Amino acid sequence: MPQGRSFGEARIRRRIRTSLREQGFGVLRKRLVFLRELLSEDGSIYVHLDWKRGHYVKTLMDEVFGEHRFRSEIIWKSTSAHNNANNYGNIHQTIFYYSKGDNPVWNQIFVQYDVEYVETYFRYKDKDGRRFKSEDLTVPSRTAKNDFEFLGKRPSKKRGWGL
Repeated sequence: MPQGRSFGEARIRRRIRTSLREQGFGVLRKRLVFLRELLSEDGSIYVHLDWKRGHYVKTLMDEVFGEHRFRSEIIWKSTSAHNNANNYGNIHQTIFYYSKGDNPVWNQIFVQYDVEYVETYFRYKDKDGRRFKSEDLTVPSRTAKNDFEFLGKRPSKKRGWGL
């Protein structure tokens, strides 16, 4: 079980996934209403979905919590862009953040990166000693929209900027 999750939370996640697959959105609506009632007035709920059902569940959550209780849509990028000749690539998941009341509790959390992680992924240092990583900002196709000068540079002949 991933760190920070309780046994009960994992069980609720499994039940919700099973409910959507087997019984449809009526069961999910009932569970969202139940969870809304359990929340304190300053409580929040985060619902994590893939691309297949997000738009349906957003509408359902607007109905249960109210559109004015929608706080944010968080995009969880699960992979880098990739080419699929027959379709657009599905590279993200969605987390909907709603609150029960007008003033939800917000606990800002800062976590120090592991030294090994920093050294592995942020290998380069600037003149002040700040670390950074080098990534490709280009895409494998060049069009009129992505062929421009950026920070004094242009992409190679067959590539365009992916900005």
